[in-house]
Amino acid sequence: MADVDHCAEAERLRSLLTAIVSGDGVQRARFGEDEVQYFKADTAALQRLIDYHSSKCSGTRRRYAIRGRFRPY
Repeated sequence: MADVDHCAEAERLRSLLTAIVSGDGVQRARFGEDEVQYFKADTAALQRLIDYHSSKCSGTRRRYAIRGRFRPY
């Protein structure tokens, strides 16, 4: 993923998440009188991808490790 524009990818994923939440991504299939609507999406995984690309875009880290120090008593 070295050639990925992280800012553009984050924007694309945000628009996809908006479409999923608003219901634009619902698929409909009609067989005579029967109609089926479905759309399988993992919004938690999509949000993690958005967070990853946003952090790469801004250059900041989301999580920091706790630094241990030696404290002689």
